Parts: sequence; C-alpha cells; structure tokens
Amino acid sequence: MRRCHGWVAPGWLWAVCLLGLLFLDACSSQEALVLLLRAPAGVAVRRYAVSVQERATQQVLYRSGVQQIDPAMDVARDLSEAPLRIGLLLPRAGTYLVHVRAGGAGLVEVGATSQRREPELFFAALPEVRGTTEVEAALLWVEPAFDQDGDHFPDVHTWPGSQAEAVRYRERPELLDCLDRDPGPGEPPLPGGLRAADIHPLAAPRCGLGLDPTCRGMPPACVDADGDGDPEGSDCDDHDPRRFHGNPRPRNCCTCTDRASCQRDHSKLADLSLCIPPRCDDDFDYDCTGMAVDCFTDEDCDGYSPNDPVPSQRDCDDHDPRVHPGAAKNCADPSKDWACDGNPRGGCVDCDLDGDGFQRRDEPGTPGAHCPDATDPHPGQVDCDDEDRGVFPGSTRHEGATLVVRDLDGNEGGTVAAALRGLCRNDTPSGTPQDADCDGDPRRGCPAPACDEDGDGFPAARAGCNPRGLPTDCDDRDPRTFPGAPDRCGDGKAQNCSTDRPCVGDGDGDGYVEALDCDDANPAVHPFALELCNGRDDDCDGLIDELNPDAQGARLLESHLVQGRIVRSTRSCSDSDIGDCGRRREDTGGLTGRCVCTAVAPTPRADPQAPRTACSAADEPGNQTTAPKCFFAQQPSQQTCDADQPRDEDCDGRTDAPDGKNLKEYNEVCGVSTGQCRAGKVVGCDRNQLNPFSRAAGRNVQPPFPDARRFLVCDESTVPPRDELCNGLDDDCDGRLPGQGMMTPLPAGDEIDRDRDGYIACATCQGQELADGLRGCRDCDDRDATSYPGAPELCDGKDNACTGPMFMDGKDDCKVGTATQCCPGPPMCIDPMADFSHCGGCGRSCNRRSASQCRMGQCMCGMNSACAGATPICRDGMTCVQCLVDADCPGGKPKCKDMSVCVECLADADCPMDRPTCTNHVCQ
Repeated sequence: MRRCHGWVAPGWLWAVCLLGLLFLDACSSQEALVLLLRAPAGVAVRRYAVSVQERATQQVLYRSGVQQIDPAMDVARDLSEAPLRIGLLLPRAGTYLVHVRAGGAGLVEVGATSQRREPELFFAALPEVRGTTEVEAALLWVEPAFDQDGDHFPDVHTWPGSQAEAVRYRERPELLDCLDRDPGPGEPPLPGGLRAADIHPLAAPRCGLGLDPTCRGMPPACVDADGDGDPEGSDCDDHDPRRFHGNPRPRNCCTCTDRASCQRDHSKLADLSLCIPPRCDDDFDYDCTGMAVDCFTDEDCDGYSPNDPVPSQRDCDDHDPRVHPGAAKNCADPSKDWACDGNPRGGCVDCDLDGDGFQRRDEPGTPGAHCPDATDPHPGQVDCDDEDRGVFPGSTRHEGATLVVRDLDGNEGGTVAAALRGLCRNDTPSGTPQDADCDGDPRRGCPAPACDEDGDGFPAARAGCNPRGLPTDCDDRDPRTFPGAPDRCGDGKAQNCSTDRPCVGDGDGDGYVEALDCDDANPAVHPFALELCNGRDDDCDGLIDELNPDAQGARLLESHLVQGRIVRSTRSCSDSDIGDCGRRREDTGGLTGRCVCTAVAPTPRADPQAPRTACSAADEPGNQTTAPKCFFAQQPSQQTCDADQPRDEDCDGRTDAPDGKNLKEYNEVCGVSTGQCRAGKVVGCDRNQLNPFSRAAGRNVQPPFPDARRFLVCDESTVPPRDELCNGLDDDCDGRLPGQGMMTPLPAGDEIDRDRDGYIACATCQGQELADGLRGCRDCDDRDATSYPGAPELCDGKDNACTGPMFMDGKDDCKVGTATQCCPGPPMCIDPMADFSHCGGCGRSCNRRSASQCRMGQCMCGMNSACAGATPICRDGMTCVQCLVDADCPGGKPKCKDMSVCVECLADADCPMDRPTCTNHVCQ
C-alpha cells in the first residue's frame, strides 16, 4: 500500500494520497485526480468526505469516510484562498463521478433526516481523467430542506434555484438527487424495498425495478450476458457462465446430483474414485458466495450436507436420508429431528400451532379445550401466544440456527439480536406491547418510547434516556441503524454506527456480506428482509415466521369497529360462511376462526365446497406445508329447534331441519301422553308448521308443551290433541274434562258423568267411541242417576227419560197392579178407580163423613152414592144419617138421637126454662 506524506491509504486495490506540493513528484507516473477544495469566503471547514465512482463500471472505488482538514490540530480552515489539495491515484483513465461534502464540527451519516441537521457544503463533478487531472471543487451550501432524505445529494428540482452559484448544476442533473423524499401516506411505496436515501448518483446499480436508483435516466433492464440464468445485478460475473448464484455445489460419492434427484435416489457411486470431482476444494467462486467450494459431504445421499455453509441447510443426521432440513416430519416418532430445526414435534401438534416447541393452555370449558396435551415437552411452561412463532418462554435467550448476531441476554431491549427481532416495538394483534418471552414483563430492558423513537432497543443520546448504560443509537429514526447492526454494504451509510462496509463477500448481492447473511446464496434472505410465512428465517434473526405473517409478508391482522371503537385482532377466517359458522365474534367483530402461519393441518368439519373466508390460497384441509391456515373456526354443530332463537348451527343454510338431519332433538320425546294423546319421537324441525301440542297451535296440553319447541315435527306414532268431543275422553289433552270442577256445569259441553248413571250431559256423542263405563250422552240431569235418555219414567216429578217438557211422569213406574196414574206433589202412583184419596183422579179425595169407599172412581157410602143433603153422614159404610154425634146437629135440633137423627131434646134437661119439658124429643 502506497504511503504518502505519512498517511496510509485504506485497504483498497488502489492508493489514495493527500498531496501537498510534492504530489507530482511522488505520483506523476499514474492516472491521478487532484481536487482543489474551495469553500465560500469566510467559511471555516473542519471535516470533509470524498467518494469516487468509476462511471463505466458504476463501482464506487473510494469512500474516504469523514476526514479532518487538519489531522494534527483538528482546527477549521478557510479554504477560499488556500484550497485543500486531495490527490487520488486511479486504476485507469476514464470518467469518474466525484462527490465531496464538508462542514464544521461534524458530518451526519447518510440517511439521517433529523431536522436538527446543520447545512453542509457540497460538490460533485464528472471529470474525464487522463494522466494527472486537476479539478476545482467549489463547495456550495446545501440546507437540510434541499436534502430531505439525508443522502448528501441535493434535490435536482429545487436546489439549483436556491442560489446563484448552483445554477451550473442545471446542466448536469445526473450529479444531483432525482428523488429526495420517501413516499408519503397513500402514495405507492418504492420498488425493491428502496428508500429515498438509496436513490442518488452514487447508488449501487440495480436492474428490473422500473426506476434507475443511480439517477442516470431510463431504468436499466436486467440482462444475462453469459446465459447462466443469473442476470446482471445478481450474477457476480455476468461474463462467465461458470459462475452464478445457486450453481450446484459438487457432490461426492452419490449417484444423485442435486436435491431433487437425491430425493429419489440415495445410492452411492460404483466407482468411489469419482468422489472428489474437479470443482471440489477449488478456490474458483463457482456459486458467487465469495468462498472456496468445499467438498460436499453427503453420506446418506439425501442432497444435504452437514458442512453446508448455510447453517439452516445443514444435515443434522447424515446417516439417515429421511432426516434433513425441510424434511417431512414423522409426527408419530419424535425421537428424530426429522427437519433439522431443533423442534421434532414442531408442526405436528395442534397444541403448538406456531411450531415453537411450546404448547398453549386452552381456557377450561371452551369447546375442544385439550391443551397442553400429553406430548407437552415443557410441562409448566406455557406459550402465551400460540399464533406467533417468535413468542415463547425463554425466547429472549433462544438464538436459533440462523441468528447472525448472537448476543441475546434475556432482555427484550439493548442487544443487536433483540433489535433485529424488533422486540422493543412489536405489539400483540390487539395493539398492546408484546411479551416475547412470556415472563409477564413486556419489553423488559427497552428504553422509554420517548427515548427510542425507532423501537430498536437502543436509546437516543439524550439526558435521562440511558439508565442501563447501553450504546446510544446514532440514528433514532431508522430501526435498521443502531450500534452493531448488520451493515448494508456500500450504501454510504454506517447502519452499525461505525463504518459502511465494502461489498466484498456479498455472494447473493443483497447488500449483506456472508458473515452477516444467514443465506448468502439467496438474495431474498438477509437481515431486515421481509419475513414470509414459508417455514424459513427470511430476516436472519434466528426466528421463523415470527409475527404471524402471510405468504407476502403482511402481518395477519385486521380491524373492526366494535361498540364505537376500533379493535385490532388476528386476521379472522371461517371454514364456512353459512349460518353459525360465519357468525361474528362480539369481542373483535371478526369471524370465529383465526389465521395462523403453521405447518399443522386444520381438521374442519365444514363442507369443503361451502363458501368460506380462507386465510390464503394454500389454506386447504390436509395441506401440510407452512402457510396461513384457519384454526378455531366455528364448526357445524347439531341443529337445535329453538323457536325463539333461530340459528343455523349446522351451517346448511337453514335454521331448521325438516328431514331431521343433524337435529339435536332427533328421537327425543315429542308431545305429551295425557288423556287421549300419546307422545312420539322427534323426527324433524320445520319452522313452516306448528307442532300440534303447542299453544301456538291453540292447545293447552298438560303438562305444558314448551313454546320454544313449537316447530318440532313428531313421528307417525304420535297421537296429537284434537278438539274436545262429547265422549267422556280428554281429547284435547289438557288433563281435564269440560265442566270438571265447575259449580254449575254447562250441559252442552259437560263430559263428566257426575251421577254415574253411564250418561253425560253433552249432546253429540252419536258414533263416538265413549269412555269406559259410558253408555251415552244428553243426560238431562247429570246429578240424578234416575234421569238419563231412555230411563224408566218414574213417578217422581222428573223427566227421567229426558224426553222434554211433555214427558209423562210415572208412565213406566205406575203400571204396577191397579195403579195406573201418577200424581204430583208428592209424586205417587194411584188407582183412580178405588183410591179413596184420589177417587176418579189425582187430588180428588172422598170425604170420610159422607163416603166409606171409592168405587169405580166414585165416592160411595156402602153400596150407595156418597151421603149428601139432609143425611150427609155415612154411618157404618152402609146408611146415610143426619148425625153421629151432637156436634153434627144444627142449632135448632142440637141433639143426635140414635146416631142418626137430629132432635130438639132427649131429656127435660135439654130444654130451656120457658119450655122445660121434653116430649117426643120436642121441648114443651
């Protein structure tokens, strides 16, 4: 390395000399560029930085880093009169882009966009170098407003008009920044993961993006000059078809030649002398990894080697071809680490959906709750988020095979590995801080949010922000920039807060050298890459599929308005959008299922042809590959026939089941067995017809038939209630007969045989099946057992035969002997021809003084007619006389002589004073 004026040039392929007056003597024999740095009058410059790019190859040949104007004294100098001379030895003649920036006490890093930045001095030119070429580098001021993205190139659209001296740059727009700010909200993002700070004249060329990040004009198309399938921008040598990314590494001793063929053939070569092919142990960079190609050891010929340079691709059992990275797991035999991921049962157990090796705990009583199960490898250690493979007990000490910086210390903040994982900014799906290691202390060790704007776990250099004494963040607005961060090489910014690494050893051209890239043969895998749901560590943080992403890297989240507030949750899904299977949860507003990035296959019972809300195209029953899949979705259950809360529980598009399919109440008792009713079995549920036992159908059966079951369909063995008939039977099954318990029964509907004469009061029983013991109906007096239709007509004053008002009282009763007529009050049967009291008719009683008998319906004294007139008294039933006792005689003849004739006297004593003597029964 050439030494000039006591200063050693950096480790590049050419030398850089800080020249004084002796420059031409020391370096005049080579192509050289001499810069004369001048600043505006009165401006003192203390620091500067120079970058040089060869335009033909677009390679940045030199970056000086921030240098002192006066390394010995570190003082500022006025360069307006005495310019700083900088000499650069170049490899060849040609056009070079020269970029200079300068300032006072300090120069900020590339990409720093803080509004506290000071203005910088800027110069850029495209000199043609032939021999020694001297260039006047007149520095001009650039305010931060004209360099919004912090790439140290002023905006081509606004800066040339900011000052008179800058007008000359209008003729050379390729020297200025063609895109000076990142897209704002609602604007499309830049392609290829670019930021505005990645787009400037010194940027690394990239093809196929639709824009030119080097600001040279038309976006370059990717070509494959050597036809090896690896185009420019990716191929480490696009002029040599032997060199390209993914070039198969030589295999030894196996018949197969690549992983695909090794899956079919595990046999060894017959000639083992061929085990060391010419490309083995060759320093030639065949696969663009920047490393010598080692002999590929593959004892089991499964296509994987235990000495693969990529840790995640190493065979953990080189004696069993069934065991290798990405192999299908044998869930029945966890004794082997089949997929070489350190987690033999990961992706096998539905209690460990995310496959991090720790099982969740289901809430007791929830449908299907069974976790943790008997296979739990960590009893007592519960996974607090089984949908995120980056969250499990002890995760803040778990490095994994692909973590590029292994400095975890159990905290979620303050280490490079934790910053790579974003543990100080990750949230749960609901938006609360994530507790990555399930210790109950989210973001342990993280700075306060106000001291760590980008959430990388490293505090800003402000008072009170660093109680743990951590290294301070050099750019607290960029989560990819922090002390010790993997540096994106050659972009002009030191993401590691130290130096920008040269792009030497970046095999896949993704901007990260092999030492910082967990798969330097895959440009999609590198630190800060987009983590996809693919079973691979895309971002080199030692975790796989963390934060539950989808196949495009978007986190599986959704938001809903619930009771006036926005609720975030894991993206929801369903196995069927029909009925209850498609219902929404009250707490999140989402569907019942949740999308989880996993290799476990869900086992839905919903119709696979039913419309559903899937997690992705790969979310299909039976799919074993890693993909977002739907778990916990409401599955079809037995359909209930609750009339008041209709739900489609079996998810068939109906809230009933006329055919009984999936019906929960199927074969249950249907109806009641009361009266004439007989309960049957439930065979269906039909909301278009009413159960005949229900109140809605007009019935009041006992015990009551629940109204909520009013749409149940009973089988043919059921005897339902019917309208009450006049038969002495409980036809309507209400547990009683009409008239029962009534003080005054209604004869028209009373079916109770109160007098137990076999007849009831209701009127229409003809042709009906009658209750046991009944003979008929139309009982005209159901309180008298002698009264009923067809009863003998007794002489009792009643209509015994129920013939109506014209009944003949006693017509059947008064035909015994000589009694032929019934008399009322009190009723009795009489013989009107001989009945002394009813002689000749009811109530016609003979006078016992004038008659002695009734004969032929006539009152008679003996054999003569009844006594009357002068001899009104019948004596001895033979003779009519005037008297039998004195009382029978009138006042003029008060004495009864011989019990036959009334006389005036029988003795003198009977006579008055004026006629004292009784002569011939007359007083004289």
